[in-house]
Amino acid sequence: EIKEKRAQAVTIFKEKREEFKERLAEIKDELKKATVARIDTKMETINTNATTRMTEHLTKLNEVLVKIQEKATIAKTNGADTTTLDSSVVAAQAAISAAETAVSQQAGKQYVVDIQSEETIRSNVGTTMQQLQTDLRNTHAAVVKAKQAAIAAARELAKLRPINSVGTQSAITQ
Repeated sequence: EIKEKRAQAVTIFKEKREEFKERLAEIKDELKKATVARIDTKMETINTNATTRMTEHLTKLNEVLVKIQEKATIAKTNGADTTTLDSSVVAAQAAISAAETAVSQQAGKQYVVDIQSEETIRSNVGTTMQQLQTDLRNTHAAVVKAKQAAIAAARELAKLRPINSVGTQSAITQ
């Protein structure tokens, strides 16, 4: 089902891209034509770079969360009560998963300028660019929520440290 939807989306994108190229060829003003083509390429680059950075950040958050879970396991074996830590880790995992979904959806989006006429090119490009910015802002907000959830898990882990004995604390920090 997902593969079918993705295949349909790819087909629709190819059709829009072809229509864009045809309409771009109809533009008589060479400066406008070059500018619109450059902006179209730039929007694709912006989306790719932003989603790549967000994916790298989420990977780092996952690595940190794994370390927190390892330290929580050590604390639990040493007799500490880790129920709040466990719940915050689960919340962080859910937030990271939601952010990864949002980033992968954003990475799959393509922004093609819908050229109506030569007179409306400016507003069409502006609308498409604004949509890209809005989508990236929303995706970034999901990544920020994931980061905040990971920070909350780290704070819960830090609360356990003073409770444990000196020997336990050295085992946790390793």
